[in-house]
Amino acid sequence: MLFEFGNFVKLTRKEEQRLQSDLSFMTPQQRREVLAEINHRLDELIAHPSPNWGPITNTSIEGGKVNELTGNAGDWTGTPLEHIYESCNRNVEEAGMMFGRLFKKIVIDRPEEWVGYRSDEENPTFPRRGINLQGKTYFLGQRDREVAGNDGY
Repeated sequence: MLFEFGNFVKLTRKEEQRLQSDLSFMTPQQRREVLAEINHRLDELIAHPSPNWGPITNTSIEGGKVNELTGNAGDWTGTPLEHIYESCNRNVEEAGMMFGRLFKKIVIDRPEEWVGYRSDEENPTFPRRGINLQGKTYFLGQRDREVAGNDGY
C-alpha cells in the first residue's frame, strides 16, 4: 500500500500499460525472479533497517548498489535484476526507469503502508541534512514501523 502526500496511490492506466509492456520482454521465470528480488530487498529493509536512517529506501540507491560478483555499483550482472537490463537492450537509463516502475508496483501491492516521495531542488529529500536523492524515496509507514519494532529513525 502506497501513500503520497496523504493520498492512496494506484498505478494510472498509462503506468500499468507501460509496466505490462516492460514485463513482456521477459520470460515468466525472469519476471518471477525480478519480483522476488525486489520483494526480498523490501523484506530485508523491514527486518534490518538502517541504524542511521530507519526503514527507508530509494530506487536510485537500490538500483545502484555494489554487485557482490563484480564489485561495481549499479552492475546487475549475475543477479535477477540483470533481466531488467537485458530487456531494455542494455540501456542503463531505461533499465533504471523500469526498475523504478516495478519497485513502485510492488510497494503498492504489499500489505505494509509505505510513503513515497520524489524530491526536487526546491524540496530536497532530507532538507535538514542537505541531501537530495534522485529516484523515488520510500518510507515504511508509522503503523508498520511499530509492528516491526522499528518505531524510530
